[in-house]
Amino acid sequence: MASDHTLPVDEFNVATFTYKVIEGQPILLDLFIPKSLPSGERPVLIRFHGGFLVYGSRDNLQLTPPRILEYALESRTILVSCDYRLLPESNGIEILQDIDDAWSWVQSSLSEVIETMTNGTSRADLGKVLLAGESAGGYLAIQLALSHPTAFRAVIASYPMIDMRSDHFCKAYPKQMGQYPQLDYELVSQHLKQLPDGPQPTTRAISNLPIAMVQHGTYTSFFGDHRSLFPIEQLEDNPKLALELPFIWLHHGNDDSEVPIEGSRKFVAKLREFNPEAKLRYTELEGAEHGFWSEINLIQSGEWEDGVKVLDTYL
Repeated sequence: MASDHTLPVDEFNVATFTYKVIEGQPILLDLFIPKSLPSGERPVLIRFHGGFLVYGSRDNLQLTPPRILEYALESRTILVSCDYRLLPESNGIEILQDIDDAWSWVQSSLSEVIETMTNGTSRADLGKVLLAGESAGGYLAIQLALSHPTAFRAVIASYPMIDMRSDHFCKAYPKQMGQYPQLDYELVSQHLKQLPDGPQPTTRAISNLPIAMVQHGTYTSFFGDHRSLFPIEQLEDNPKLALELPFIWLHHGNDDSEVPIEGSRKFVAKLREFNPEAKLRYTELEGAEHGFWSEINLIQSGEWEDGVKVLDTYL
């Protein structure tokens, strides 16, 4: 998605913290503090990486859109980037527990950490917290907002995974997903056979593993089946959420073959059904594939620049 040299990482002070420990395994988050951070209270952006909930990490720069760091710099916002447990060793419920615990850490510890890192000149404004994520990270951002609908000012969901009940995730048939070939399920079987004893992984290099899981229709067998895992079903079970959610800025490529746009369309339709006045900016990125191509479209079409102007009105 991005090459390291395109990211202005050197314009931040970066520090790593443990936000929880599971079976002796620390789960980490990184703070990106703009070196130009002014004094006083500053907004917070909590961002979750993509990777089908199967691969990725908080510090994988290939999965970090430059626009995220650039936005944090330009708006002088504190950026929080979180690891979380991964499929197939963990399940969806455990992953959601992790992001909820990351939010608890932000509430309990972030302000003190920022004051320490800035010698007491700056603080985190926990009344101005944004959520963001791409693909699986967009799913996590939406889910955290559904769990705490009045806690955040806005959600930026970029080509999010939403409808994992769809045939795309649940049924086995030939699927052309981006540039990936049709993969043998042996890739998944071998991974499962080689699972080590010990802590569940919270980072993984970019892998074909989730592509094989989706192509062979086994994704939800690892992800889980509880209705709380599915954003559309959460709205159906508690329509009041549609009235309480913060501003949601959702954009998705309409040629996305890895995470089909139909999930985003269903979510938006359900949100508007329960709240016709929902605070929502929904944009279909014309002709855009998943990930890299959606990122190019987002910038070149002007959607990112225009959307940021709207986003800023909620801060």
